[in-house]
Amino acid sequence: LARVTASVTGVFFTTLNIILADLSAHTGREAEVFGKSGAAYGIAFLVGPLVGGILERFKLSLAVYVSTVLMIANLFYIGYFLPETCVNVISSSGSRTIEDSVLNRVKSFSIKSVNINPIPSAARLFRDPILSWLALSFMVDGLAVGGLQSIFFLYVNLKFQWTSAEVGYFFSMHGLSLIVSQ
Repeated sequence: LARVTASVTGVFFTTLNIILADLSAHTGREAEVFGKSGAAYGIAFLVGPLVGGILERFKLSLAVYVSTVLMIANLFYIGYFLPETCVNVISSSGSRTIEDSVLNRVKSFSIKSVNINPIPSAARLFRDPILSWLALSFMVDGLAVGGLQSIFFLYVNLKFQWTSAEVGYFFSMHGLSLIVSQ
């Protein structure tokens, strides 16, 4: 169940990058905005595992409950306070209208109106030599990160007898390195 939730919520970074691209487009601050996003990710990677490791010492499931509450709070914040980032989209007639914004398109979404077969889209993606290498690099990166998340604790627990708190401290140091590199 945890792996399914992680996979479903893994679209967070893609969505965040789209929102940041929309908000910073043509401002001359694109690099600054994405740099701050990377630093914020590093801070979250520093604080999250550290707090999770501390909470685990009180009760094993406490960190899961706290992160669930934070995720629900984020969901409500996004739903109520995040503005539409792309209100001036081009409609099918070629004019720019707010009626064709992403928010309105999501409201009228119907599974029957969408072709959910990924094979034709993937085939088009891999026909382009540049995009195919980019997609391949994202797939390899995702596989590596997924593997790390799945087996790291098991490995260090078996090899070094680390507890989940110590793994949290390790990932906090990784978060610190992300902050420094951004």
